[in-house]
Amino acid sequence: MFNKKIHILGETITITPLWILILFAIILRIPSLFEPYWYGDEAIYLTLGEGIRHNLVLYRDIFDHKPPLIYLIAAAAGSLYWFKLILLVWSIGTIALFWKLARETVKNSTILEKNHDISVVVASTIFTISTTLPMLEGNIANAELFLIGPIFLGLLFTLSEWPNFVKNKLLRIFIGGVLFSFALLFKVPAIFDVFALVAFWGISSLWKPKDIIAALKKSIVLTLGLFLPIFISVFYFWSQGALKQYITAGLSQNITYIGQWANQKTVLSTGQNALSGLGFRAEVLIVLLLVVLFTKKFFDKYLLFVILWLTFDIFAMLLSGRPYPHYIIQAIPPLSLAGVILFFGKEKFRFLPVPFIGLFLASLVFYKFYYYPTIPYYQNFVSFITGQKSKQDYYKHFDQKVQTTYDLAQYLVLRTSKDDRIFIWGTEPEVYALSHRVPASRYITSFHISDFKGEEETLNSLQDKKVKYIILDTREERNLPGLTGLLERNYYRTDEIANNQIWKLKNF
Repeated sequence: MFNKKIHILGETITITPLWILILFAIILRIPSLFEPYWYGDEAIYLTLGEGIRHNLVLYRDIFDHKPPLIYLIAAAAGSLYWFKLILLVWSIGTIALFWKLARETVKNSTILEKNHDISVVVASTIFTISTTLPMLEGNIANAELFLIGPIFLGLLFTLSEWPNFVKNKLLRIFIGGVLFSFALLFKVPAIFDVFALVAFWGISSLWKPKDIIAALKKSIVLTLGLFLPIFISVFYFWSQGALKQYITAGLSQNITYIGQWANQKTVLSTGQNALSGLGFRAEVLIVLLLVVLFTKKFFDKYLLFVILWLTFDIFAMLLSGRPYPHYIIQAIPPLSLAGVILFFGKEKFRFLPVPFIGLFLASLVFYKFYYYPTIPYYQNFVSFITGQKSKQDYYKHFDQKVQTTYDLAQYLVLRTSKDDRIFIWGTEPEVYALSHRVPASRYITSFHISDFKGEEETLNSLQDKKVKYIILDTREERNLPGLTGLLERNYYRTDEIANNQIWKLKNF
């Protein structure tokens, strides 16, 4: 497959397109290793990771609404640099797995032209570029970039014979279920990739009684594998006295959060509430599945699987109705494979994916998904490393408040120990993460406190723990009842950095 042998120091090295893609991805990711603490979600992950390193129990002692695996990786990283480096290494494995998945899925396709190798290269190139560039937040350590790797492995175990050291088909499916579960423990929308696989088995076997029984058996085994890691996680949090908080925050509150189907703009323009948005999307999904069901005779197995995978991942992408670019990443793998059919499919079949690709593009427009500029990102990095920009100007490119984040973090590091708890009323998780300080409240940001009704619990924590420093962001529009009285009784204002008042505990 377009392999090139070169000789270096008497050794023969084979250069393949896969290695070129991996090298390209590494080069594109190098600037991410130099990013400052500026992105809120990364800072939240690292703050919870810091809490884990301080022996706090997730959900019970420190809170966010995602499943636990992203926080465990952040805890292992310990800093933004290592978090980004873990993502870089993880992405190398993800690219290699997608390459293998593309080869396994296209090699027996009857719709693609004879040269399947070109199809693999093109699909993998689309995938690599789309999930690496800053345009879709490929530079950010979000859960979507971590969950697609286990999904690829799960699909390889369930749909192919690779890796060939596991021969038993049901065992392979069980392992696949376990791998899907790891993806789910990164983020709940990964369940839609499981639905896509089950739908593929079901639609492929319709009108064939023996195949229907086989599909049902596979689905049951897959479900057993899916539940195993989840059961282990439930048992762990039960043993830590945090089962209720885990089920509430890590599972049910997360479902509630992603179930807010319409963003504010959509609600205002259409008059629909979140529930009606859910119903509308469910109806669209059902209609698409019926269309695929009644037209499946035109599909080979490769195209049927890709179309179903893309359909369910579009649904996953739109779960919250929010236009965040990293949500798109989950749909990129099937979209890349569907694009290959357009490029290299036989004339009679190549346009079959068009309605589904069109739905993807229409969703981007309707929900006003935004993107991050790519060329300025790399220009900023080049200007910094060549000395044309100062570190301060380099930081400002990401966010004007970055310097304030660093000033606040330095202030706290010089005046507190790592065991001191602090509290920030505002949305400044970057300060916690950069200073390696743990919040005195279970909640990290003002929106956590407001959205999850944690006002009373937070105020009680501040009163009980005698927090040495409280930072009050004067720009914060939300209100924490009782905070002003607590500050006036027990604290005095000692400093102010930008728009942040710093209050110190009296007689400390």
